Amino acid sequence: MSQSSILGSLLNSVFKRKASQASFSVDEVTNRLRLSFPNPEKPAPSIHWKHVLHLQQLVNLPSNALSGPVQEDKAQAYRYLKQIVSMESCALDSYDLRQLYGLNHNQDSLLQYDSWEALSQAPQCKQIRIISIRDFNRTLSDAIGNHPHAELISTAWMPNHFYWANTENSCQLASALVYARRRELPINMPAHLHQIRINVLAVRELQQHYHTLSVPAAAWMNPEFMGFLTGHKTPYARFSILNGPEAVQVILLPRDNPQSHTFGQGLLLAGAREMTELLLQLTDTP
Repeated sequence: MSQSSILGSLLNSVFKRKASQASFSVDEVTNRLRLSFPNPEKPAPSIHWKHVLHLQQLVNLPSNALSGPVQEDKAQAYRYLKQIVSMESCALDSYDLRQLYGLNHNQDSLLQYDSWEALSQAPQCKQIRIISIRDFNRTLSDAIGNHPHAELISTAWMPNHFYWANTENSCQLASALVYARRRELPINMPAHLHQIRINVLAVRELQQHYHTLSVPAAAWMNPEFMGFLTGHKTPYARFSILNGPEAVQVILLPRDNPQSHTFGQGLLLAGAREMTELLLQLTDTP
C-alpha cells in the first residue's frame, strides 16, 4: 500500500471516528440548561373528557402533526409514533345512559363543574327545567337527537369510565340524566363503544429508537436549548400531547444519532421525563 493510501485511510478513519461522536457532552447539556421541566402524571379522574389523559389525538395521527426543521427527521419519527395508539370499536345491545361517567363537550365554561349535578345547575344549563315526565322525554330527545345508537368513548386504562362522545347538547343530556337518576328511570338504548388502546410493542419500539422527552414550552425560546439543536444541527422532531387539561411539549431525539442521543441523555439528567414511560405505566393500570 502506498504512503498516500495509508494517509488517506488514516484520515478516513479519524473522520469516521469524529462523525460517530457528538460535538458536545452530556455534562455540557446538564450544566448549561436552566429549565423547569414538567413532570406529567396521569390526571385525576374527571367527568370531562378534555381533562382526561385519553391520547385521542394520537389515533390516526396525521402526517403533519410533527414539527421540526428537517422533513426526513419528522417522517422517520412519525413512522414510529403513529403506531402506538389505536381505537377499537364494539356494539352494545343495550346500555343504560345513567351509567355514563362523563361528557365529551366543547364548552370550556363547563369545565369548572366536577359533577353531573353541578353541571346541570351551571348558568348555561339553568334554562333547562324538568318538572314532569313530559319535560324529561322532551329534554332527553333533544340530547340524543335522531341517533339510533349512543356513541360512547373510553380508554383501556379507564375501562369502566364511559363518556358520551357527541359534543352537542351537553346541558340537555346532563339535566336529563340527573333527573333519571333521581327518579330511577332507566334509559336503555343500543350503543357503539370506541375504546382507545396503547400498543405496548409499538411503544417499546419507539422507546428503543427514540428519546421522547417532556420539555417546557419555554425551551423553544431558550438560547442554550436551541443552540444545542440548531447550532449543532441535532436531528429532532417535536409535537404537543394533551395530558388532561395541560399540553405537554415532547421532543423526539433519535438514539442512533450521536448528537441526538447525547442531547437526550443530558436532558434526562437535567430533569426531562421519558413520555414512553408514562404510556407504559398506563398499560399496567388494572
